[in-house]
Formats: sequence, C-alpha cells, structure tokens
Amino acid sequence: MREGRDVVHVAPIVGGAFLSVALSCAGVLGFGPRATYAASKPLTDWSFCVRTSSTSYLYNLGCNQGQFNLNNNTNSLVFLDFGAQTSTGTLETITNVPLSNSQVQSLAEQFAAGYYAWSASDNFLYESVGTNHNREVDAFSEKAWANVVKAVQTWSANANESNVTIWGGSDLEPGFSVYSDAYNWVQGYDSIDPAIYVNYGSAPGCFNDTGGSGSFDCSSGWTTSDIYYVSWGALPAVTVPQVHHTTYGEDWTNVSLYGSRYGSQGAINFEGPLDEYDLTSSSYTPLQAWDHLSSDLANHGLPSVMPYSLEVHVAN
Repeated sequence: MREGRDVVHVAPIVGGAFLSVALSCAGVLGFGPRATYAASKPLTDWSFCVRTSSTSYLYNLGCNQGQFNLNNNTNSLVFLDFGAQTSTGTLETITNVPLSNSQVQSLAEQFAAGYYAWSASDNFLYESVGTNHNREVDAFSEKAWANVVKAVQTWSANANESNVTIWGGSDLEPGFSVYSDAYNWVQGYDSIDPAIYVNYGSAPGCFNDTGGSGSFDCSSGWTTSDIYYVSWGALPAVTVPQVHHTTYGEDWTNVSLYGSRYGSQGAINFEGPLDEYDLTSSSYTPLQAWDHLSSDLANHGLPSVMPYSLEVHVAN
C-alpha cells in the first residue's frame, strides 16, 4: 500500500451480503459458499441512498449486515449516501429530505452499532459515510464532511467497535458539478487529516485509450486526469466505480490506464464495482458488472483483483 493511504483489508477474505431490509435482524437472506478471493466475484454488499431520519432503521440495516457477515465469516464495504451537501447538512437528491450534520452522524453511528452488535470480532466492516455533488459545494462544505466523518470515527472508537472502520465518501463525477468544486471538496476534506474517502461515482466520456496523449476530455469539462485525481491521485481517495453498462467499465479502465502511464500513484486498485440493478433492472446485474470490469482491466494488464462487489439500494 502506498504511503498516506492506510487501506488494510484484514485477511484476504471477500466481503459481501444481500441483506433483508426489514426492521428486524431476523430473516437475513442465505446464499451459497463464498467465492475465492482472486478468481471470482465475491458476494454483493448492499449500499444505500438514505432517505430516512430513523436511527432504528439504520441500526437494523447494520445488524442485518453484521449477522450476514457472522454467518458467512466475511468482511464488507458499505457506503451510506446521505444526499447532497448544504451548509448545515445534506439534502436528499430526489425527495429533498433535509438532514442536519448531527442527524447524519447519528444515522451512521447506529448503522455501525447494529453491525457491531451482530458480528464477530474478526468480521470487519468498512463503512463509508457519504455525500454527493448534486448541489454546488460552498467553502464551508469543503471541510464540514471531514468533520462529520471524524465525529462518527470518534463515536465508534469510544464504543470500542474494534471491527468497524469509518471512512468518508462522495459521488464525485462529471455532470453533477464542475471539477473545481470537486477539487476544492477533496482539498478541504484532506486538510482536516481525515479517514480515507470512497469515490463511488462514474467516469462518463473517458472512453478513449490514453495512448501517448497523457490526458483527454471526458464529459462536462472534466479530463481523465481530473477523475484520476479525485479517485486515486489524492492520498485519501479509493474508488468504487459505477459499472451500470458496458461503457461505464470501459471508462474506468481508461482512467486506470491513464494512471498506470502518467498518474502520480499508478494504476487504480479498485475496491469493487457498483451496480444499480435493484433500482434499474435494465442495467448490469452484480455478476455482469463484476465480469465486465475485472475482464476489461485484466485485458489491459491493469490490477483486476477486487475484494468487494457493491449494489446500491434505497433506505426509506
């Protein structure tokens, strides 16, 4: 691992879970044997667009994840997207449900608490407390999210949740913000000396092989180097790439290819693909997303071993 990014996935065990989202820790769905780490797709973790202020609901989502990991002796990476940032909190992108920063903290803490209560000490959770860029990010917001993440970290540490690691997160991508806003957010976040953050965005338009050009336009005024920076070049950054259709995976392959040739930190080691099949049945399934991204990366001689598979759902 490179200096400045303490990504430590404890033991080479794949994470993953399809969860029951009923408000009970009973009834967690069962699946077959775990896939091997390097050769095939791991089970799929459910991540969530949070459209609720119910801490009990988030607690139960966490305990479902913990019970699944306990039953399958596995680890997981989950992001919770609380909506676009405002100066005092977030605003859910579709329903416009506002959440204060303190509410976001409580919801994230309760997911972690539920997980800890129903998992074993060697079942590790990486919980990404996330936002997105569907609104213009002001100067206050650039540092505010790092402080939200640090508050959840402190709470979890004080609760002795030894198998829970709190990360930040954001959907940083062209089409929802100008690059200068995303860059400023990363700079502000990094200035607080926070946890790792996960970029769970897309890389639209980056479909050209970088060849000898070094950089090229993607979409909405972003370049490949811009996407690379917020996803891997910045030291706190790791990436869960959206792979909803064929071009999504190819876009991300070319961003990693750019990194292998010109990037300050080399090719991207992706955490695992993100699909939205539960929300849009015409998009890739988890297996399709995994197969497409891993094979495309391997065909270009890029790192293709990924510990996780993620699918986005709605918590409301």
